[in-house]
Amino acid sequence: PATEDFINKHYGLDEPAGQGSEPAEQEVQQQQADDITVGAIVEALTRPAVEDTSVAYKRPHVDLDIKFEFDSADLTDKGKRDLDIAAEALEHAQLRNSRFMLAGHTDSTGDPSHNATLSLERAESTRDYLVEQGNIDAARLEVIGFGSSKPRVEGDTVEARRANRRVVIELIQ
Repeated sequence: PATEDFINKHYGLDEPAGQGSEPAEQEVQQQQADDITVGAIVEALTRPAVEDTSVAYKRPHVDLDIKFEFDSADLTDKGKRDLDIAAEALEHAQLRNSRFMLAGHTDSTGDPSHNATLSLERAESTRDYLVEQGNIDAARLEVIGFGSSKPRVEGDTVEARRANRRVVIELIQ
């Protein structure tokens, strides 16, 4: 396993904000669409709270494109790999004493009641994996399901639906 100094140096976490290799907001979102990294998660969760009331989340957060089986809370192999990376990030020195909300979201297709239940089950599945496989203390993780009520992207295109099926990790304290 990498040392804390290695992680800080590799991801530029010991450099002042806006300098070094810290990814910009757009880069973090692109990494989430492709492959997540420990550094991207740590950077997103240690960013100052957002004052803009037009955004869904005001506290530091990261949208994870965690993959599940269709219409299920069963994680895919890629979802498990991404959560392994997220678990490593949650144990980073800057985050290891923090608590988080895991917020499940679905796309707008299907029954809203079913989507609300499914989003909560996905958040719970994410928590369970982080606790059981990532050795994260369950007391640090809360779960909530929003169904399709807080889309990341408006619209009903394939791309919009894909972007809206996600789990968000939000810093509580």
